[in-house]
Amino acid sequence: MISPNPLMDPFFDRQPQPNGDIKADHCRQQRQMIRQVNLAPHMKLSQFMFKFAEVGITIGFLIVPGIIILVLLYSRRWYNILIAFAIFAVVVFSLFHLWSYTQKVAKAIERLPSIHGGSWGENQLISVLDWLDSHWPGEHPLEIVAHLSLFEHRWHWQLTFANRPVLLIVNRPVFLGNSPATQHPNIDRISFLVVGSPAPPQSNADSMSILDELEKLGYFVKRTSAGVIVSHAGIELEKLEPSYVEKVLTLTMGIC
Repeated sequence: MISPNPLMDPFFDRQPQPNGDIKADHCRQQRQMIRQVNLAPHMKLSQFMFKFAEVGITIGFLIVPGIIILVLLYSRRWYNILIAFAIFAVVVFSLFHLWSYTQKVAKAIERLPSIHGGSWGENQLISVLDWLDSHWPGEHPLEIVAHLSLFEHRWHWQLTFANRPVLLIVNRPVFLGNSPATQHPNIDRISFLVVGSPAPPQSNADSMSILDELEKLGYFVKRTSAGVIVSHAGIELEKLEPSYVEKVLTLTMGIC
């Protein structure tokens, strides 16, 4: 079993852990707590303050290079002007790269329902909690229900594939940092939650071959009491192509 992140979210621990029912109950309690907090009247004010802080932090990041550029330009030396221009170009390119890649991820996810059906959303935590409460009576990565942190994007796609409910979660924290709810670092990740039988399928050459193929594609695979979770650390746009997603889901159905 390949663990993409063994030292972060305990769900991705390499060693199989007992007491799955206890873990599932812990996840359920955490969802209830997060739901209550997000539906509280003061949460709207907090969300506004988060957005305000996000703008403030962005401005703060720009102040330092801005001051350096002004000082260099004020010196009026030709080589300092070149250095100032280089700093400006690096800052602009970095911000544009972060923005453009996020937009590409969003468009890739938006395309999935048009091909395979279902519905998608961005930063809609309550919708994810509703799906888990309805379809997933088992443990799951804590990061997919954590409170959204500053500069984090989280997309979801809900659908039915081969008569099984499926949830796709794509985490994209722009900057590294701990999740406010779990205190475990968030990383770029694509995760499929496929509802299936609590009992593992009979071990045979076909199921082992499917598991090997998923792991060769770079996916971490874990069976829970609610179904199978297939997860990939890092967001590669080709892995969000409808045909590739269909391939991963088709393989996963073979071990559900």
